Amino acid sequence: MTRDERVDSYIAKAEPFAQPILEHLRELMARAFFLHGALSAEEETTWSRFGKLKSVEDCPQFDELVVILTPRIATLEAGKAIPRSSPKAEIPMPQDFAAALAKAGGARELWAGFTDSQCRDYLDWITSAKQDATRARRIATAAEWIGQGKRRNWRYEGC
Repeated sequence: MTRDERVDSYIAKAEPFAQPILEHLRELMARAFFLHGALSAEEETTWSRFGKLKSVEDCPQFDELVVILTPRIATLEAGKAIPRSSPKAEIPMPQDFAAALAKAGGARELWAGFTDSQCRDYLDWITSAKQDATRARRIATAAEWIGQGKRRNWRYEGC
């Protein structure tokens, strides 16, 4: 079996604790891919049922992995695309937030350079405020952070 260099590179860059987990899953997936025709997917399962993987022992067993992967492998072999979830609805820019960005020096230009996901993070945070005072504080904070080029969860980017 040939090994994909992109996967090798991804695993090599992963945290040390994650590397054996990724190697184990890679082996299980390779086995599942080659043996999937002998097993059928009778129950619907999802990855979330396995929780957070912190060690190889937390990984799904081979049979469980085959049940998860068989429908996807069959779809790929049939030349079809695997269905993706529908895109999230766009959150419109609130007028008060747009005004705050215009007042914060350079924030409007930096906002234009953010990805859709980064913009959605801020917009969701602002529009989810239940009280006007909370919303006003969030708008002021967001305008300040955006003016500094910071993403919504900038404090956790290095974690």
